[in-house]
Amino acid sequence: MQKDILLEIGNIGVGNSINSLSKIMNELVDLRLPDLKIIEKDEFVNNYGISSIIINSKIIGDLSGNLSFIFSKEEALKFIEIMTMVPIGSIKEINSMGQSALIELTNIICGSYLSAMSDFSQLELLPKPPEIMKFTDNSRISEFIGDNKGIELNTEFKIFNESLSSKMVLMINEKYMNMIIEIANEKLIEYSFKK
Repeated sequence: MQKDILLEIGNIGVGNSINSLSKIMNELVDLRLPDLKIIEKDEFVNNYGISSIIINSKIIGDLSGNLSFIFSKEEALKFIEIMTMVPIGSIKEINSMGQSALIELTNIICGSYLSAMSDFSQLELLPKPPEIMKFTDNSRISEFIGDNKGIELNTEFKIFNESLSSKMVLMINEKYMNMIIEIANEKLIEYSFKK
C-alpha cells in the first residue's frame, strides 16, 4: 500500500506534465507510471551502466538528492526523433540538439514530479537544471549515488502511435526515504479512517 501511494503521487506528478509535453509535440501525449520499486545503490549501478543515458536534476530545499531520467540509447534516439519531428530511425547518434531535447523532456517531467512529491510531503523540493551525466566506469556511478536509496519508477509514453519507455529514479538519503515512507503510512491511516 505504501508503494501504491508513492505510485499515485508519481502519476499525479507526470500527469501534470502532459499538457506541456503535448504542446511541445503538437500531439496528445499519453504518459503513465505503471509500477515502482525501492532500489539500493548496487542495483542502480548494475541496472544502469555506462551505456545508459542518464539525465540528472539535483534536488535542493528541505532535502538533497538526485532525480534521474534514464534511457537506453535506442529509446533516447526515438525520443529525440519524435521531439525534433524527424523520421524514426534517421538519427544514429545524440548530438547537441538531441541532448537539448532530452534535457527539456527531463526538466518538464521531473519538475512536475517533484512538485507533486513536495505537495504530498510538505517538504520543499526544488530541482536544479538537468544535465547529462557522463560516466567512464561503474565506480563513478557509485560515487555519484553515494549512500542514497532510490524510488525507481517505470515510465511509459505513447506519442504519434509510438510506444516509448524510460526510468525515473529518485535517489535520496535513507533518512529522508524513511521520512517519505512514514508520511505515506500516515496517509494510509487517514485514508482508512475516512473509509
